[in-house]
Formats: sequence, structure tokens, C-alpha cells
Amino acid sequence: MAFARITGVGKYIPERHVTNAELETIIDTNDAWISENIGLKTRSVIAPGETIADMGTRAAAEALANSRRDDIGLVICATNSPDVLYPATACRIAADLGLGHIPAYDLQAGCTGFLYALAQARAVVETQAKSVLVVGSDALSTGFLWKGDRNAVLFGDGAGAVVLSPSEKPGILAMHIGAEYSDAITLKTPADSALNSPLYYLAGESGRRPGDYYTKMNGRAIMKLSLAHVPKAIDTVLEHAGLAASDIDVFLPHQTNKHVIRKLADHVGFPHEKIPDVLSRHGSLSTAVIPVSFSLALESGLLRSGSRVLLCAYGAGFTFGAAVLEHR
Repeated sequence: MAFARITGVGKYIPERHVTNAELETIIDTNDAWISENIGLKTRSVIAPGETIADMGTRAAAEALANSRRDDIGLVICATNSPDVLYPATACRIAADLGLGHIPAYDLQAGCTGFLYALAQARAVVETQAKSVLVVGSDALSTGFLWKGDRNAVLFGDGAGAVVLSPSEKPGILAMHIGAEYSDAITLKTPADSALNSPLYYLAGESGRRPGDYYTKMNGRAIMKLSLAHVPKAIDTVLEHAGLAASDIDVFLPHQTNKHVIRKLADHVGFPHEKIPDVLSRHGSLSTAVIPVSFSLALESGLLRSGSRVLLCAYGAGFTFGAAVLEHR
């Protein structure tokens, strides 16, 4: 059986960034509140006409170039904001990259989606000895009712990707993912099966009724759930990997709120200032946070050969997870 290790990493961040001051003109908020309560200064925003698949393809192309692998046997795209429900975003990415008729599918597990996809990719790599392209691409800025929801300031747009490949030595040392049902974050369409049913039209109605397609978020509930589950997931993977928290060289947590980041870092005993800053510059990038953080850690020299890396994430579902790997 082969082991699985990351052989290539890539990211894509849209050029346009929206500042807190700009948001003050459309939302009842201000720079001081956003900075203090969340930790953002600017957030990256997808360009008009740009798609989730476009962003994912650009991040994936960089990851493939860095990996120098030509044995991709599967593409998984973790996304919570696909351009269309079908065909899958992953199919579009595979086609754009010219990867041939390999399997490709999307995965939705909230902001934990990238870790969920990594867990599935690991199983494929270890049992089939083929590389897997794992992409996280999201534009959650497009899913909020901007003039009525202060939570909208949290999210930015972007994509990250890794290539997971067979290896003679372990790369991923341990993973743990889980879920507890919670509707603290929902992309809500009314729970009404007749909304666009043929029965609705057969009853004499002439047009589709208006629906509610905006994201609803209870930030306090998500924070409470994250601090209940993620530290336990971290402890679990460290135990399974036979490591202590002090053995971790690089900590890459999900980034939605600076206070949660600090609490998770304190749990590990990891210096806050050593965590690559995605949140304040780009906003919370959902499924792209971890691969973008990984890329930034490589670029800065924080991540080196032999580094032991701890990942963790949480998101709508409520989903959560953690992983430990050794970078080679």
C-alpha cells in the first residue's frame, strides 16, 4: 500500500479587494466593529464574469505545475458556491486542464469541505496508487443579502489546490472528520416542495413564486460549536499520529474570526504570529482557506521539508475536522 503526501500546492486570489470603509456605504457597520469583532481589513471579491471553476482551475494549474505529476486519476472540488449544481465544477476544472476522461466530482461540507475532500483523496491515493487533485474554490461573497446582513462582511473569494500523490514514506499521518447537525448556517430555499413543482402550475398558477436564496448565519452558534468540536479533533489526530502539540512546526487553522483562531492556537500552544494571515487581507475563503494558507506558508519559508503541519477546519453542517501531516 502506498502512502499519501502533498506534492504540489497552488492558490488563486482575485485582484479586487473591498475595504471595510467601502462596506460602510452599504451595510450598517464600520471598520472598528469589523476589525475588533472579526479581524478583517479587506476581502477579495470575484470579478464580474469570473466563475468558481475559473478560480479553481487557476489554483489547480499552479498546484499541478509545482507537483510535476502526470498521473492524476481523480479531481475533487470542495465548494459551497458552485456555478451550477451540475455538471460538477470538478468536471469543468478537469476539462479546462486537459486531464482526460478521469472521474471528477464536487463535495459540499461547509468550510470543512477541503479536509473532507483530502480524506477521500487520501483513500484513493493509498489504495489505487494514483495522484488526486484536490481543489477548494468558493465565492461566498455572492451569497448574502448585502444590505441586510452584517455577517456578509466575513467572507472573501478565492481558490486553493493541492496534488496528493503516492509516496514510499507517510505524508498524511492522521485525519479526523466529523459532523453534528446544526442549521446555524443555511443557504435557505423555503422548505416547500411545491415551490417550483409541476403541481404548482397544474393548479393554475402562472409563474414561479419568489424564493429566499440568501445565506443565513448565526455566528455565535458557529463559534460555540467550533470551540466544542475542533480542539477535540486536534487532540485526536495528535494522539493517532503519536505526536505532542509541541511537535507541531506549522499550524494552519480555518480562518473566520480572529478570536477563534487565537483560542485554537492557544489550545495547541502555537504562536499566533506564525499563522499565515489569510483573514485580514482576503476574508474567510471557505474551502480555500487551508490550501491558500499552505501556499503562503511555503512562500514565506515557514513550511520546509520535514515540517510537521497541523490543519483544522469547521463549517456549516456543522462539520469539523483536523489532520496532521509531514511535509516532504
